[in-house]
Amino acid sequence: MEYTSGTDQELLDECSKNSVQAFNTLFDRYSSGLFAYAKKYLKDDFQAEEAMMDVMLWIWNNRLNLKIEGELRFYLFRSVKHATIKQIRKSAAKFMETDILENDLRFSSPAADQALLHQELKNHYHQSIALLSPQRKIAFELSRERKLNACSNRRQAWYICKHG
Repeated sequence: MEYTSGTDQELLDECSKNSVQAFNTLFDRYSSGLFAYAKKYLKDDFQAEEAMMDVMLWIWNNRLNLKIEGELRFYLFRSVKHATIKQIRKSAAKFMETDILENDLRFSSPAADQALLHQELKNHYHQSIALLSPQRKIAFELSRERKLNACSNRRQAWYICKHG
């Protein structure tokens, strides 16, 4: 049989006889159209190809018992439509679960080394302050730790710096 000129029904009949050539002809005939149809909705090459391949693999795996009413092309496009909807649901569920977990405070905890990093930073901060001259140390502590502004409390800061 000349597979490239065979009708869809003839090719399906040959597939039921385990003809890989007949299946390859059907695959070549419909795969690009099915892929484009799936991609129109999925917007992702990998997911569109997966939807198309799932349908074509199902056709091959069920070739011995496959009874399709009506035209094969309508059946294939309807099947890819359902595979596309399945992919969308799967993707939505995956993103939704991830978002829920990421935003749920019960599942979040500080990083294991966060306390250690905080302590190291605190130690480095105090070591740097210890290196300052006594007057600068007082001015720094007043401006940062006691929240005193040297500009608004200029006299007080000047007096403390001069008289320690």
